[in-house]
Amino acid sequence: MVLIASEGLTEGQYDKLLRMTAALRGDPILLDYISQIKQAFTDNRDEDALALWHELDEREKTALWVAPKYGGIFTTDERKRLHG
Repeated sequence: MVLIASEGLTEGQYDKLLRMTAALRGDPILLDYISQIKQAFTDNRDEDALALWHELDEREKTALWVAPKYGGIFTTDERKRLHG
């Protein structure tokens, strides 16, 4: 396991964080989806959040699936709720 010293991340974790950042920078619509998903969770509309999540393709979901402790966009609770 190689650690990225300045961040305390493994190389794999760092790569996932970079993929998430690139996806977010490269697709402004993705930011809108994330905002809508988070708002749906805030409003306790989990079904709406899940419907939006399922509209994303697998590449986008994979890029966004970064643990919060490593800089991921979704909280631990939101991730649990997305897994329904």
